[in-house]
Amino acid sequence: MPGWLAGLAVASALGVGHLAFVLTRQRGSNEDVASQAVSQVARLMSELDGLREDLSALREEFDALPDTNAVVSELKLLQGLLTQLHSKRGDPKSPGTSPGTSPGKPPGKSPEKSPGADVVVAKAAES
Repeated sequence: MPGWLAGLAVASALGVGHLAFVLTRQRGSNEDVASQAVSQVARLMSELDGLREDLSALREEFDALPDTNAVVSELKLLQGLLTQLHSKRGDPKSPGTSPGTSPGKPPGKSPEKSPGADVVVAKAAES
């Protein structure tokens, strides 16, 4: 039995040594994983900062765009001017129109004015 006890002691010592080796290796692996995770988080934080700067630049560009109401008013003004020009002289692209008439309307009837045409004339006179 003493040989059996010595074998058990050697096997136990080898088992403990192996366990220590595995745990040390596992701890090293965990440290590697943690190190990789830290570097990945740092990289993602850097990318996030870059994206925040890009978003800031986009917001500044958006704020610099003209106001939609101003654009709509300018388009209405231009539409009024075009309507006035069309009413003063016929559309040369449409056959059968003469000054003061529109296609599909009998001659002699005045073309419809766009709302605010008087305002357009006043603004054009100011220029």
